[in-house]
Amino acid sequence: MTLRSWGLQALAPVLACLAWWSLAAGALEAGASAYTIALGVALLADVELWRADLRRRTPVGALRVVIPLELVGVALLVVVPCVQAVTSSVLHAAVVLVLGVLVAGWGALTRVRRRVVTGSLVVLVAVVLLVGVPLVALLPGWGGAAVWVLVAGVGFLAVLAATQLERGRTAVRTTWQRWGQDSSGWE
Repeated sequence: MTLRSWGLQALAPVLACLAWWSLAAGALEAGASAYTIALGVALLADVELWRADLRRRTPVGALRVVIPLELVGVALLVVVPCVQAVTSSVLHAAVVLVLGVLVAGWGALTRVRRRVVTGSLVVLVAVVLLVGVPLVALLPGWGGAAVWVLVAGVGFLAVLAATQLERGRTAVRTTWQRWGQDSSGWE
C-alpha cells in the first residue's frame, strides 16, 4: 500500500484466495462453491484495486477495461450455487439471492450502475430458481386435469408478468433517462 504498486496490492487477494483453498481442501469438507466463491471474491477485489489505480492515472473511459473481469468475478460467485440449486437442493438458490443482493449493494455503495444491474439480474435468477425448481419437481407426479390447471395458471402468471413488464419498462426508461441526465458521480 505504501509503495502504491498495483501489482503488489493485487497479489494480496490472490494469496488470500490460495490460503482459503488450502484451508478448504485440508480442514473443511467443502464443495466446489467454496473454491469458486473465493476465486470470485479475489477477482472482484483485484478489479476494484485495478479500477482505483486506473482512476488515479487515466480518464474515466479507460475503466471499461475491467468490465469483463468484473462480470467473470460475479459469474464465479453464482455459477456453482445455481447449478447446485437445480441438482441438489433449492436452498442453494437462497445463497444466489444473498450474493445478488450483496453485488447490487456493492454497486450502490460504489455508485456503479452495471453492478446494480448485474446484482439485480442475479437476484432475478435466484427468484426464478426458488420458484421454478420446486415446480419442475412436481410435474412428473401430476397427470390429467392437474397439468391443464398448471398450464392455465402459468399462462395467467405470464399475462400478469407481461403487464407488469410493460409498466416496468416505462419506469425503467424514465429512471435510466434521469440517471443519464443527473449522474451525480455514478459510473
